Amino acid sequence: MHTPTYFTQQDGLTIHRLSSTCRIILFVCTVLLFSGCQGDEEEDQSPLDIEVNFAVNVGEDNFQCGVAYDNLGATRSTVSFTDMRFYVYDVNLVDQDGNSVPLDLLQDEVWQYDTIALLDFEDGCENGNSALNSKIIGQVPYGRYQGIRFSIGVPPELNSNETILEGRGSPLNLNAMFWSWRSGYKYLRLDTDLPFFRVHLGANACDEEFNCDELNIATFSFDRFDPTSDQIQLDIQTLLQDSDLTQNTEGTAPGCMGQSDDPDCQKIFNYFNLTDRATSAFSIISP
Repeated sequence: MHTPTYFTQQDGLTIHRLSSTCRIILFVCTVLLFSGCQGDEEEDQSPLDIEVNFAVNVGEDNFQCGVAYDNLGATRSTVSFTDMRFYVYDVNLVDQDGNSVPLDLLQDEVWQYDTIALLDFEDGCENGNSALNSKIIGQVPYGRYQGIRFSIGVPPELNSNETILEGRGSPLNLNAMFWSWRSGYKYLRLDTDLPFFRVHLGANACDEEFNCDELNIATFSFDRFDPTSDQIQLDIQTLLQDSDLTQNTEGTAPGCMGQSDDPDCQKIFNYFNLTDRATSAFSIISP
């Protein structure tokens, strides 16, 4: 026979308290779960604004037009510079899985156009003006990034044998960054006060339709790069360290004009990722 269960007032009070406690625990868990989900939903995953900062140095000194630098090149020459500019394009940040993600450049119609940016370190010297630019500005999708890849040059589809530059928009409309005597853009322009030496890199051996046997586009990759603090540095001392700055190879253009068969260019190419040599004039500088 079933025996009825009897609860005392004490037992009822205990059950009531347990029931109340359970309801409180359930309420707290629900609030915490909802708060956690809401936090995930509210996490800002909008595109990241990125500034890639560059610097040009001559050994331990900052680059500056008109300043005399000692002990440069294989001849340990004293040199001052009259121009220093270069185009960068195809900038990619590398995520934690090793994927390259293009930097979507700000189209400011001054320094940046399409995928190209002009970096300008001459400060009103012989061929330039007082405007300077040492950074590339753009956006990448939300994520975590640890490396960078970029090329020095102008994309082949935007390079040209047409010398009329006015309709191309800044920074592709600069006469100082275009070869008038053989056409095509100068990817990098480094001029000195020496009669025998300057560095103008660009495409070479191009036909009338500007199909070039030697594009001379240098690509640089770095596994570790933090855009919030690191700089990409070009060291002119390294770039010139094997070059004889006091004379020019007979029968060739002064210095290096991008021709791979010019001995003066071969020594530059070695530090510009255009040969198999591992040493590069570019490096990452961390604070």
